[in-house]
Amino acid sequence: MRRNGEFFVQTSADFASGTTKAGFAFNIPCDEEGSFRFELEIPTLAGELTSENNQTGFLLKVVRERLNIMALSGRLSWDVKFIGNALLTDPNAQTVHWAKLRDDRWVCSRDLKPERAVRNPDLTEDLKIADVLILNAASHDMLRSVEEEILRRVEAGTLGLLILPSSQGFAELGYQGTLIEKLLPVAPGREIWRGTPGNMVLPSTETPYNFLRLIDDPIQNVEFFATLPKIEGIYEYDGLKPGSEILINSTIRGNADLLPLMIRSRAGLGNVVLIAGGPLWPAGFRLVPTDRGFSPYSALIVNMCKWLANRREDAQVSIELASSRGYVGQGNSIRVWVMNSKNELQSNAQISLTIKDEPGNLTSLFCIETSEKGCYEATFVPAQRGLHRIEATARYQGHELGTAKSELLIEMPTAEFDEPVIKESLMAQLASDTGGIFTTVDQAAKIVAAIDSEPGQKLESKSIDLRDSWLLLIILLLLPMVEWYLRRIRGLS
Repeated sequence: MRRNGEFFVQTSADFASGTTKAGFAFNIPCDEEGSFRFELEIPTLAGELTSENNQTGFLLKVVRERLNIMALSGRLSWDVKFIGNALLTDPNAQTVHWAKLRDDRWVCSRDLKPERAVRNPDLTEDLKIADVLILNAASHDMLRSVEEEILRRVEAGTLGLLILPSSQGFAELGYQGTLIEKLLPVAPGREIWRGTPGNMVLPSTETPYNFLRLIDDPIQNVEFFATLPKIEGIYEYDGLKPGSEILINSTIRGNADLLPLMIRSRAGLGNVVLIAGGPLWPAGFRLVPTDRGFSPYSALIVNMCKWLANRREDAQVSIELASSRGYVGQGNSIRVWVMNSKNELQSNAQISLTIKDEPGNLTSLFCIETSEKGCYEATFVPAQRGLHRIEATARYQGHELGTAKSELLIEMPTAEFDEPVIKESLMAQLASDTGGIFTTVDQAAKIVAAIDSEPGQKLESKSIDLRDSWLLLIILLLLPMVEWYLRRIRGLS
């Protein structure tokens, strides 16, 4: 057994006397998250007619059942406390919060349950299993030991980063010129605190992010954010880095324009969200005149953390395969489900598929809309075995709705692993129905003797192109010479 091309485990099958079929088993530990390709190979025996079906394989995707949130704070904060309370509303969420009280004294709480204070803790173990990292007034000295790991995991898409505002700017925290600065969605050269109260403003009623849709009606959703208690202030920066996006705006005006409150950017495959002002949800959220209490806040935090962790159950484009394994020469149905920004199934979309095999050859397909709303389908017939990577892109009225990726493992078509026994009666019937003959391997000479060879008649046709030959050249030269001779001798005019 090989895993991702490398040796994994070896086992044996014990055949009982007089039997031609035996079973075996092995255990696969799911201690690492990711997609894995397992290949099973049995030995080649002497006298086998073919060995193509001595290999088979399957794909195994290992995911974490829980959503692990890690917070690092340079001081205790009500914002982190509220975030922890919101995450506890999801039974699959686990939180760990490290706060630095003094230079050598740290306190930790897990799922809001405090633990004994420690000195200089090892943060790598908690960071190793974290899906989202929250930074709250965390200085660069606190992050120095795990800085490279944070950057690597964020760029790999296995860790989301949420940065909360604090009384200290990025320069005071020591972020300038560090790896953490590369992850910031803003240019931190100039930081000015605007201590003017203001309201939250959604940039658009049709937000593409589900965690910002706290109310189904888009107009009511915008009004809901506008009626939340005022934030106390906001930081103004030199500007946004290229590719950054404003998720929530504010009514606080800076030197040039309204200042953004929540900013999002991409770092490799990961997402980074910066909250430039605060508090994110003022302490008076229970007094919001909408009678919705704590539920909207908890929905915002939980869904945002799932989005940061790439746990997007509400993805707008998803690929559905009947099986993660297919066979050479056989059609594989690929269905793509598409939803719009309102989380509704989308009709009349344009879906294109790009399929890449192991040698790197690309196959492009277009999906046809089915009778089911929001469902599009295409059939892929693979030409060779191996792992095929599928990417679906959905567009509607010229705008891209999203992409989705999946994998399909192609094997040689065979039934030997299901029932590795030759059924002689069926083989004899097949030979009889087709005018042939069936014998066992030890009687193969009968097949050779039964062959009645007759010499066939072979008819060949040959085409010769005279347009590029010496004969044609000579004829073309003789014709004007004959004409000249006739005109001189016979007096033709």
